[in-house]
Amino acid sequence: ISLGLVGSEMCIRDRDLPSRGQEMIDFCKEIGFPLLPWQELLAMESLKYKPDSRWAHPLVGIMLPRQQGKSTFMALRILFGIYRLGEKMHLATAHKLTTSSEIFFKVGQMIDDSHILQENFSKKYESKGSQEIRFKNGARYLIRAGNSAARGIAGPDVIHIDELREFDTEDVWSSMRFTQMSNKNPQAYFYSNAGPVSYTHLTLP
Repeated sequence: ISLGLVGSEMCIRDRDLPSRGQEMIDFCKEIGFPLLPWQELLAMESLKYKPDSRWAHPLVGIMLPRQQGKSTFMALRILFGIYRLGEKMHLATAHKLTTSSEIFFKVGQMIDDSHILQENFSKKYESKGSQEIRFKNGARYLIRAGNSAARGIAGPDVIHIDELREFDTEDVWSSMRFTQMSNKNPQAYFYSNAGPVSYTHLTLP
């Protein structure tokens, strides 16, 4: 599934499939961070699932201009997955660790601002090239530098790759996706704004 702002880069809709999207919309309102209309649409479409309960869209691409709420959606998808879906690991990276760190701090701030989220929060860990939030239910949200994002990781439920336009090879994607081979129902999200025409890896189907 891919989401762009206008034109042909819009969601492919499977109206006959159920979705966990409304649960995410309700969760975000409950913790005080209601979704924007396009975020609600993305939640409804990206969280549709098959009769066997696996995600209908294991790969989700989001390409929008800056300052439209991509990072906020990422943060809320992470929290929704951990607090409501029972997902045990979210792994995120970006071309620059500072970009991933911004999302890390956003997630941390959301937890600080919500008594509902504070109940499951355990501890933050930070070291060179790595940041992590652990939760009382055993879940983990990890930030890793791009060149070592998959090292020592096995079976993440969801991976998030930000600044996709800046990656000129598929090495990071390949290594991160490989870590999900042991997960029976993985999902991957890619976030970017438009790059040059030569950026073929940003071409949406």
